[in-house]
Amino acid sequence: MMSVGTSASLLWAALCLWVLVSASGGQRTITAEPGQNVTLTCRAPSSSENRTVEWTRPGLDPDYVFVYRNKKFDPTNQHPSFKERVELKDSQMKDGDVSVTLKNVTFTDTGIYECRVAQGQTKAPELINITHLRVSADITAEPGQNVTLTCRAPSSSEIRAVEWTRPGLDPDHVFVYRNNQPDPTNQHPSFKERVELKDSQMKDGDVSVTLKNVTFTDTGTYECRVLQSQSKAPELTNITHLTVNSAGHTGGHSGAEGDQGGHVGLAVGLLVLAVLTAAVVSLTYRKLRGQKKQSSAPADKAGLCDV
Repeated sequence: MMSVGTSASLLWAALCLWVLVSASGGQRTITAEPGQNVTLTCRAPSSSENRTVEWTRPGLDPDYVFVYRNKKFDPTNQHPSFKERVELKDSQMKDGDVSVTLKNVTFTDTGIYECRVAQGQTKAPELINITHLRVSADITAEPGQNVTLTCRAPSSSEIRAVEWTRPGLDPDHVFVYRNNQPDPTNQHPSFKERVELKDSQMKDGDVSVTLKNVTFTDTGTYECRVLQSQSKAPELTNITHLTVNSAGHTGGHSGAEGDQGGHVGLAVGLLVLAVLTAAVVSLTYRKLRGQKKQSSAPADKAGLCDV
């Protein structure tokens, strides 16, 4: 029979192994805002020499984000969108650290990134780590405002279709553009006649939309997908989190007016409370005074009789 001490030791060892496996492999998700620098983490499985390091993003052509080969960076097949934007976090790759830094991220950097390493004892690069990068924008608005949901096409190629969706709705379409015109066929009823392209010409790939007269129910996550001439299906290009605040608003007033209304309401409430309190005190005093007069009346009569 296994002792309690032995069981505890095995449990601790299993926990440590799980932590090590989780830290060195598997898939992780990173959320960033446009303009930030992010680190795509990856560590070689052993201390052997790293002959080749490949960071790729499936779906791109070519799909290379960063390649280290023959003891130096190899830009030969790097995708143009990553030129001069990716570098090793540690050029010495100490302790097998082959993480890379991706600079000045944009919405089009959203996607899956895979890290592969070829070491002295391996013949081909082996998949070590998968990182899901989401580049999203956070917008805060007040009821009644118009907001811009920003999105830009990945390239300058012809834009065949644009889809703005909000997952969780049925249907989930917020705005659809295809065949050179808006297509309201499957648009969710709550967005009818409230969404339009910011630039109807979509210059420089700008497929941002304006959402008019926002309400509390517009709070949520909005996804932008673009179909271009070289793509087979609309590609996720941008994610925007919209929050429509409710604090400080009464009957659709602005924040300042709402605060002012709140202060006035508080003052009126306190005044009414003070008046009611005074009335109660006055009534109580009168009642006690009346009772005192009634209790003292017999004594007065008795005194008169004695005179």
